[in-house]
Amino acid sequence: ALLQCLNVLPNFCQALSNIEKSKSALAIATSKIFKLIKLSKDALDPSFFLVILKNVISKLKGSDFDVFSQHDAPEILEYLLLEFSLCSVFVSQMFEMAIRTTITCDNCNQETVMEEPMPLLQLQPMKSIQISIDNFLKPEHLSSDNARYCHICSSDQSATLEKCLSKCGHYFVIHLKHYNIDNGV
Repeated sequence: ALLQCLNVLPNFCQALSNIEKSKSALAIATSKIFKLIKLSKDALDPSFFLVILKNVISKLKGSDFDVFSQHDAPEILEYLLLEFSLCSVFVSQMFEMAIRTTITCDNCNQETVMEEPMPLLQLQPMKSIQISIDNFLKPEHLSSDNARYCHICSSDQSATLEKCLSKCGHYFVIHLKHYNIDNGV
């Protein structure tokens, strides 16, 4: 299903064919499976694709990746997008996303700003996607066990954490989490 979703994205297949020229084994295998999905009315044997996917993910992880174990689609998508982004600036820009986090010390107002690239945004399911995004981006007060070290105050201090989307490519990939580890659910 993940491959079928990628297969229908405008410009993605064209970008993939350009990646093929860079000799990316995963791009070639993905392009081939896309063609088979379009042409075949029968079940497909994806074993050639899975072998290449296993090799690429094992290399990126630095450890053996078992394609026959259960994995979430977003986990596999992250590896696919990372591999394709490394091979193509165009694909990188299509799925580019970054979160800028600002932590402001409540004692001295010192700000620490970090920007983290993300292939996809993981959100808690709410009544709507907009509410889920708003919930993710709402400011948080950090105190007690969550206090942050302030270099100006030279100690842990309560602080305010604010997040914003600082980059967003043509496609915005959202993963709705099925569970919340923080609440023990």
